[in-house]
Amino acid sequence: MMCHLPKNPHCEVCARATTQRTHKRRKVVILEEDVIKAKKQPVKFGARVTGDHMVRNVDDTEDTDVPVDTVAAVSVDRATKWIAVYPKSSKSAKHTNEAMKRSAGSKDRVSSFYCDNAPELITAASACHWRVSTATTGMPQTNGVAERSVRTVKEGSSCGIVQSGYSTKWWPIAGAHLCVSKSVALVDGDSRYNRRHGGGRFKGERRPFGALS
Repeated sequence: MMCHLPKNPHCEVCARATTQRTHKRRKVVILEEDVIKAKKQPVKFGARVTGDHMVRNVDDTEDTDVPVDTVAAVSVDRATKWIAVYPKSSKSAKHTNEAMKRSAGSKDRVSSFYCDNAPELITAASACHWRVSTATTGMPQTNGVAERSVRTVKEGSSCGIVQSGYSTKWWPIAGAHLCVSKSVALVDGDSRYNRRHGGGRFKGERRPFGALS
């Protein structure tokens, strides 16, 4: 009900919202940034963050009075697994920098940022005074964590749209709802929310996207 992740083959919402992608099989050199269980894992938020841009297609004929963003910056913290999406109207360095500042917040510090070779990501992270590492050109698998996070947000927000009955122009809010839902969810007795902020589990209300009560 909250995230629809992982996909349930018996769920009508999952079936309508997610699309099966066929990936070409190839020999892949697995680098540390693409391995969740690396030998030396970060333990504090901001020690290693990875990010990428997400582009969404929307139906311009629906909800013409609703302003819509078509691009978002997606970031995931490797220590806490905290994932966040920040919709913007473009992939410019200025908008990306604004998203990165929101991701870090006013109290946390990001010391290392990993991304592909997109100049706007590199410029924005450098402006935040983050140490930047980039993926290997021609090998998208080396930025696999960010790619998987983008897919998670896309598929999860699509499920929220389908379940709520809202138009696709509401995807920025659906994406934000997904990320918060994943952050506060208890997995093996702990949550991403607690790993980042401390203080135990999230004590607020949790409701599916679009629910009125």
